[in-house]
Amino acid sequence: MACREATPKDLIKAMRLYRAIKKISIEENLDALTLSCFKLIEQLDTTGCLALSLLNDEGIVAGCEGDLQSVFTLLATKALTGKGSFMANPSMINSRNNELILSHCTIGLKQAERYIIRNHFETERGIGIQGMLPTGDVTIVKCGGECLDEYYLSTGTLTENTNYINMCRTQVRIRMNTPTDYFLKNPLGNHHILVQGNYEDTLNEFFQSNSCKRTE
Repeated sequence: MACREATPKDLIKAMRLYRAIKKISIEENLDALTLSCFKLIEQLDTTGCLALSLLNDEGIVAGCEGDLQSVFTLLATKALTGKGSFMANPSMINSRNNELILSHCTIGLKQAERYIIRNHFETERGIGIQGMLPTGDVTIVKCGGECLDEYYLSTGTLTENTNYINMCRTQVRIRMNTPTDYFLKNPLGNHHILVQGNYEDTLNEFFQSNSCKRTE
């Protein structure tokens, strides 16, 4: 672990928020939750990135920015694979090389080989996490549609962790096994979910058995 822009005061604020959310999660017996991240930053002058990271590591599925479709995808992926996963933005798309960079400012620490405590990219406030993930097979998935009856599912290879200054802190480059045009033309929202390993068959069977339509 290393620490860059974040201060001890930033860490204390972020940990207080984590403890408050965890207390509510236990009292309400929550399996999953999501935060209104940017409103929270305005009101509390801290970020939820560390809280979401620690909660996911503890088995409480926690997602960003009030995105219920992505939270459902995180929940389904965890139930079917037993693994935590990475909720992220497609931040750079290279159709020529069929590569994609996914990025976000939080990730479960258990998913990372190592990590750096940073500040939040967009606001330069609070805590963000730059996690370095292992290379290898990954699965990208998203459940969407008004009735959660559509899904995107693909596999690829995580080839490197990048460090661009114009993206969220955790960044991974993926060489996709299906065309990246999907992300440019008709994606099921912005956030997508990355899980380490190839779980295409497992996830596809689940969605098909629930009469969901696959989007490509």
